[in-house]
Amino acid sequence: MKTDRLTLLFIILSAITIFLWALGLNFQFDPNRLVSYLGQIAGLMTILCMSLDYITSTRLRVIENFAGGLDITYRFHGWIGKLAAVFIIGHPLFLMLQRFTGVESILRYFWPGNIEFFNWGIFSFWILILLVVLTVFVKMEYRLWKILHRFMILTFVFGAYHIFLDYTNPTRSPGIDLKEAWVFAFIFLGLLSFFYRDFIYPFLAHYYKVVKVQTIGLVTEVYMEPVSKPMKFRAGQYVFMSVMNNKQLSQEAHPFGITSSPNDRVLRVSIKHLGNYTKNAGLINPGDKVKLWGPNGKFTWDDFNQSKKQIWIAGGIGIAPFLSMCKYALEIKAEHDIHLFYVEKNESECEYNSELKELLKDQNIIKLYNHYDEDLGHITAQAVKEKVGGLSDAVVLICGPDAMESALRKQFVEIGLKDEMIKAENFQMKK
Repeated sequence: MKTDRLTLLFIILSAITIFLWALGLNFQFDPNRLVSYLGQIAGLMTILCMSLDYITSTRLRVIENFAGGLDITYRFHGWIGKLAAVFIIGHPLFLMLQRFTGVESILRYFWPGNIEFFNWGIFSFWILILLVVLTVFVKMEYRLWKILHRFMILTFVFGAYHIFLDYTNPTRSPGIDLKEAWVFAFIFLGLLSFFYRDFIYPFLAHYYKVVKVQTIGLVTEVYMEPVSKPMKFRAGQYVFMSVMNNKQLSQEAHPFGITSSPNDRVLRVSIKHLGNYTKNAGLINPGDKVKLWGPNGKFTWDDFNQSKKQIWIAGGIGIAPFLSMCKYALEIKAEHDIHLFYVEKNESECEYNSELKELLKDQNIIKLYNHYDEDLGHITAQAVKEKVGGLSDAVVLICGPDAMESALRKQFVEIGLKDEMIKAENFQMKK
């Protein structure tokens, strides 16, 4: 697969950062200071990565549109956060190795002393280490994990202050050069993103009231009516949902696929019992107040309706966006040739078989194919091609487990379909 836009942007920003660092040295490098240079670059990259980590956590529509979907944004968000941790460890480690003379060198860079500038960097380092140990190696509820995760801002703030003391110390760095202005700009954007995410975004919710809850197999459906103005969404999108007044559930927001039509006043989300929170979805009750954020997602009818021949492949709860798209396509009497493959282990796990068969009877827009892995093995691109009569001018939409998406993408390319005609949404995000 080609490099996504966010990764390409990161590469460009990293190149600019390193260029400005080299410009500050007038491109005059001392070979004996190579390890120290690595430490300096690691420090700059820490700020860049942590800033991008906060920027991509805002769920801003402009970032989602640029990335091509919130699932892509979140994948980048997780990756860049891990990279920031690597750089923040490398920063003092390389500097210490350059000047290593014994135990006193280790203490100088890793233990607080009488130099304030050093201390804030050391505080930032150890807060990160503590939080990583707690959130990675200690088993805890998602709610507690998220609270601890928010304390990562201390690592960023302390590290930023460490840099501020360095760059504004006239004996070390008189004046502000381009590199320092660049770093301060990213510190500002990172702090602004944190403030927006934690103090503004929570108040942008749409308010709904649960009117019906029903469980079908391993899926709980929640039907909601708007308290005031309904949220507008496109067929195939999803929302972040928080149940507010139910003491049996936490109020953390989780992403769930919308399985109703954009034309329906009652909004339905479908929740598969996959994780600790979703297994308790049946505890939601009619009358519960709900906050919804969004809508999110670029895996929609509007994004792909220019292709007249469409092949939709859903694995498990990956059927969610296609349920909404099916209803909408029928409502607008779409002039498309659509083939929907509903993939599960067996028939009993296809919770939406009955609904789909009822919905799709007496129409000639959408053809439904059931594929049960226990009977037929994993679905293949060749089998799909044979059933739909060829792939010419077709777009393939896949929503399901990552392994299924990766295998099918590779197979479709091998049998002649261009990669840009294969669209997917990250299934793992909606748990």
